[in-house]
Parts: sequence; structure tokens; C-alpha cells
Amino acid sequence: MDEQYADVIDKDFRVVNVELEAGHAQVVGKPGQPPFDLIAVLEENDVLSAQTYLSSSEVNSFFYQLYE
Repeated sequence: MDEQYADVIDKDFRVVNVELEAGHAQVVGKPGQPPFDLIAVLEENDVLSAQTYLSSSEVNSFFYQLYE
């Protein structure tokens, strides 16, 4: 866990550390799948705006309509 922290960054007053009880894939994602657990934590802490997620079929439909 030590490599997860950096004193220079952690000491900045703007930084809030959040420790996730998660495996590697939950934090970095899997092929074709974003890291939803990490994204949720970033949204909860207002680092990212809440997003609307689309299913694979919705994404495919969107691209089909876009390039039609």
C-alpha cells in the first residue's frame, strides 16, 4: 500500500485520501469496461460530475445513428 501514497501530494490541503477496499480490476477497469467503482468514488467526492452510463447496446445504437 505504501506505493499508493506520495507525501508531496498527500500534504496538499486540497487532497483528501480515500482508501478503497477493492481489487486491481475494480480500480483500473477491465478490457472494454471502465473502472466503475473508482468512478463512483470520484463522483461521490465531487472530483467527477455524475455521469449517465449506457449499456453496450445503447452505445452501439448511438454510434449507428451518429454515423448513419
